[in-house]
Order: sequence, then structure tokens, then C-alpha cells
Amino acid sequence: KLTTWVMLGPLFLMPTPESGPTQDLIMWNQLPDAARTALNTADFGAAHVPFNDANFEQKLKESFILQ
Repeated sequence: KLTTWVMLGPLFLMPTPESGPTQDLIMWNQLPDAARTALNTADFGAAHVPFNDANFEQKLKESFILQ
């Protein structure tokens, strides 16, 4: 189970020892077409959707700290 934490603006996910319900993992291809289109085309201002088609590959590369 994860909890959220905000520090100086960014939102972080952190594990929590609390028990509770879990969410199934949903893959990008399992999202309805309308949801994928919205995440790819909506204007989120300064925020960037890290898992849309335009940003995913770069965010994945950035996540490997031992390169």
C-alpha cells in the first residue's frame, strides 16, 4: 500500500505499513482509447504526464540511475 506526501511542491509516493485495500495494476494498453487520448492531448499546464506517449520513454531512461 502507498501513501502520498507533498514536500515543497512535488508529490511523492511512499510505502506505508498500514493495511488496507490495494489497486490492480492497469497497463497503458488496458486504458480505454478515450483515456489514453486525454492523457496524450490534454493541457496540464506546467505539469507533465510521465506515462503518456510523449514522455514515457524519457522518464524511463531517467529512472535508471546507474547508467
